[in-house]
Amino acid sequence: MGNIDGFKQALEALQALDEPSRLRILKDIEQKNPKMAAKLKEGLFGFSDLQFILASDFKIIWWEIPRKTWQLALRKAPAGVLKMIQSHLSKRAFEELEELLQHQGPQPASKVLQAQKEVCDSIRSLISQGKIAAPSSRKNDPMV
Repeated sequence: MGNIDGFKQALEALQALDEPSRLRILKDIEQKNPKMAAKLKEGLFGFSDLQFILASDFKIIWWEIPRKTWQLALRKAPAGVLKMIQSHLSKRAFEELEELLQHQGPQPASKVLQAQKEVCDSIRSLISQGKIAAPSSRKNDPMV
């Protein structure tokens, strides 16, 4: 018999729920085990999941997060994330972003990861406030 990964199963169960149910359950977990709730929240949305954000939600996120944070976070961004950003920005805005990334020079990986965490934290906050939709349910959508 194989090992059962309870965390992975809990994460998958949460991803399958609608947003109000997910938030209610996470709130209950947070009261009993704040560390587990934080770990589940992180697992529900990672930086690479940014590629599944809706266009209307991306506009909110883009203006909410400082440009310097974006510049660092996008240094090692997955191709899908860059493609999504390119599709939602004007050609000129994306070219300016690319130029900034190219001229930025080497950055410590820790700074890039911290910037990606800040982007994810901001997105999680916007989701919990109901300002944007959680993209996790779109990951398993065959049309994506």
